[in-house]
Amino acid sequence: ITPETYDKLNTYKPQIFSPARPCGIVLVNPITEESFAIETAFQNQLIRPADFHSIMEKLENNPESVRKCYILDSNSGGIHRIEEALDSKLITPEIFDSLIKQHPELKQIMCPTGMFLYNINTGKTMEIEDALFAKLITVQEFENVVHRAKHNPKSTLKLVVFDPKSRQLCNILEAFDKKVIVPKQYNEIKRNPYALQTLKPVGVDLYIPETCHILSCEDAWCKALISENTLGKIIENIESSPELFSLIMVLDKEKQVIVTPLHAVDTSLISVEEYNNLMCQRPDSLKPVKPLGIKIYDTVSGTAVPVEQALQSSLLSEDTYFDLLNKLSNEPYSVMKLMVLHPTNGSLVSSQKALEEKLITPELYTHILKEYPASIVSYQPIGITVYDANTWQSWSLGEALQQNLIPHHTYAKFLHNLSKNPEQITKMMIIDDRKQLITPIDAVDAGKLDVTMIDNIKEHQPTSLETVKPLPI
Repeated sequence: ITPETYDKLNTYKPQIFSPARPCGIVLVNPITEESFAIETAFQNQLIRPADFHSIMEKLENNPESVRKCYILDSNSGGIHRIEEALDSKLITPEIFDSLIKQHPELKQIMCPTGMFLYNINTGKTMEIEDALFAKLITVQEFENVVHRAKHNPKSTLKLVVFDPKSRQLCNILEAFDKKVIVPKQYNEIKRNPYALQTLKPVGVDLYIPETCHILSCEDAWCKALISENTLGKIIENIESSPELFSLIMVLDKEKQVIVTPLHAVDTSLISVEEYNNLMCQRPDSLKPVKPLGIKIYDTVSGTAVPVEQALQSSLLSEDTYFDLLNKLSNEPYSVMKLMVLHPTNGSLVSSQKALEEKLITPELYTHILKEYPASIVSYQPIGITVYDANTWQSWSLGEALQQNLIPHHTYAKFLHNLSKNPEQITKMMIIDDRKQLITPIDAVDAGKLDVTMIDNIKEHQPTSLETVKPLPI
C-alpha cells in the first residue's frame, strides 16, 4: 500500500492497527504527564516501530523482564525504564519521584518471578524486581537468573544471594560453598521461609529408609541426601513419564536412585513392615503423579475401575501392574484404554482377546463395547486407516477389529510389528484375502491393487504412503 492509503486507513479504519487483545503496557510522557496504551502510541507513530516490536517480542518470550509502564521520549520515540530515563537526564530526580507516586506500575513487572534477593550488607530480603529497580543488580544479572528460573523452576530456589566476585546471583547453598556467606549468615538466611523453597515443587515426596522420614525432593536436596544431578534426573523423568512415579518414592541413598514403594519391597530396600507402616502413614503413597487413564474391567463384579484403584484394592497384583507399565514402554499400541482382568491367572487382556478366549460372552462383549467405547481405543493413538481393496471402504484399525474385518491375532501381530518396526508400516494399510494387513506397495505386488491406484493415492492422499516412523535415511 502507498503512504496515502496508509494515512487513509489510519484515519478511517483505526482498528486495523489495534491488536485483538491489548497487552496492558502503558507509556507515560514525562513532559505532558499524559499516559496511553503502547498500541495507541504505535498507531499514532509516537514510538519507533523497532522499539514496539522489541517490547512485543520480549513480552512473548520473556514477560518476566517487561515492565507494566515505561517512559516515552517524545523527541526520539524511544521507550525507557524510569531509572534509565533518570540516568540519561531525560527526567529530573523531582519528576522521577512524582511519576513513581502517580504511576507505581513504572517499577512493576508484567510477570513477577516470585524470587527474592537477600542483601548481605543490610540482612534484608526484597523482591528481585525491586532489587533491579534499586540498582542492586544489573539488567543482565537479573535476566540471567530469570532465564535459569524459567527453564529449571523445579531446581531453582526462591531466594538468591548476590556474589560480588562472579557478579552472579546464586542460592544460599551455592553462596555457602563459594564462601560468599559465612556459617553464621547461612544459618540466619536458612530461617527465611523462601531460602530453601523451589519455584515449582517436584510433586513427589521421598521416604528415607535410614531415618524413616518422609521429605519432599527439594528438602532432600537441601539436606544433601540427593545431589543436584540426581534432583535434575528425577525432575526430567517425572516430566517425561509422570505415570511411572508414585506420590511417595523410596530413596536408595547409596545408588542415588528413587524407586516405588512396591519395587523397594521387592528388592528388599525396605521391609514388609516398613511398607505397611508407610501405607498407614500415607495411604496415597502408591497414587501416581499422573494417572495412567486405563480402566480394568472385572468380570466377577461386572465393573470397571481405574488401574491405580485396582492396584490399591489388590484386585490387580503388583506383578501384573509392572507388566502393564513394561508394555506401555515397549508396546503402547497393544494396550487398550480398558483392559479385562483374566479371572484365573490375573493377567490383563483386551476385550476382543477376552471374547476369543471365551473369558466373556458375546453379549458381555457387546455390553462392554457399549458402556466403554475406549475398550477398543489403544493407549497410544495409532493413526492408521485400513482399506478394503475391493470396495475401497475405509475404517480405523479399532473399527476394523470391532467389525471382525480382521481377527484379533492379526490385530495383535500387527501391533507387535508396529511397536518393533514402525518404519515398515504405512499410514494406509490394505486388508488382503487372508485378512492380513499389508502396505499399498505390497498389495500391488500381490495383485490386490492396480498400480495406477498408487498414483491416485499419491495425488489425493499423499500422506497415506508415509510410514508411521520415517526411515533414518
